[in-house]
Amino acid sequence: MDIDETPSKNTRVENIALEVARKKMETAIATVECFDVLITADTVVIDVDRPLGKPSSREEAIHTLTSLRGKSHKVITAVVVASRVNLNQDVEVDEIVSVSEVVMRNYSDTAIHEFVGRGEADDKAGAYAIQDAEFSPVQELQGCECSVMGLPVNELRDSLSKLSISGLELSNPGDTRSGCGECPFV
Repeated sequence: MDIDETPSKNTRVENIALEVARKKMETAIATVECFDVLITADTVVIDVDRPLGKPSSREEAIHTLTSLRGKSHKVITAVVVASRVNLNQDVEVDEIVSVSEVVMRNYSDTAIHEFVGRGEADDKAGAYAIQDAEFSPVQELQGCECSVMGLPVNELRDSLSKLSISGLELSNPGDTRSGCGECPFV
């Protein structure tokens, strides 16, 4: 599904992820004829008041990672969950907005070039992957690591429960995360 992820002109930076997740959901509902549950999400990295999207080139990725080095920024992930609630096709929707504060470590130019050279910055908001063990870009995290990766699993589980959606199980794939609260990835 391809949508325009450009935010509306007057959208506040902290609302961009939710606006895009809603656009994705509107498109999904219009496209998918039959569904029980749909989940859409979007993640935005915010450096001061500037949203950092996915880099359009390796040079942009290097510039982004250099500008984030040794600094703090926010990561906002929004999730929209839609469920069919009856045979009349009524749709019930729940929205999640997860905000995390991330402090990047003071990685070297060489580390940046190696990470970007591996193609790992491609298609990543803010040009990094918190879970990349080799680059290990993050020094400190306040919030949910899964949310920074793009899906706040614990909050999604709560949303599914709130919408009385059963039969879906979120299981730990064996990967250890610092997580938060009752996260299944801890």
